[in-house]
Amino acid sequence: MKKHKYIKNGDFDKAKDSYLDARKLAKQLASFYSDLNSSFKGIDARIPKEMQSKGKQTLQTLAKSNERLASMYIKTEKPEVAVPLLVETIRIMSPNSPEGKEAYGRLIQLGFAETKYKG
Repeated sequence: MKKHKYIKNGDFDKAKDSYLDARKLAKQLASFYSDLNSSFKGIDARIPKEMQSKGKQTLQTLAKSNERLASMYIKTEKPEVAVPLLVETIRIMSPNSPEGKEAYGRLIQLGFAETKYKG
């Protein structure tokens, strides 16, 4: 994957741009899947079910992009930019998901949150 190569080579600007592009695309796709899901509700149950599944996959991609981008910001000593990404991951994936738990753990490491989540 190109992004990992950028990080290894210390080219954080290119890596950041790649992660931002991935986030933008994932958000657009999630919106499209949601629109189709809503449009076909009550008309053909198979289509909303498919769109919901694809939307979940897209949100996982968004969460992964957020995680990698947040890690990069933390590594480059910009934790204040990482916090919104971590909060978004918890919001879209839920605090109980592996991604949400990891994001919350990072918020604790950064000192943004203090209370340990026991979920």
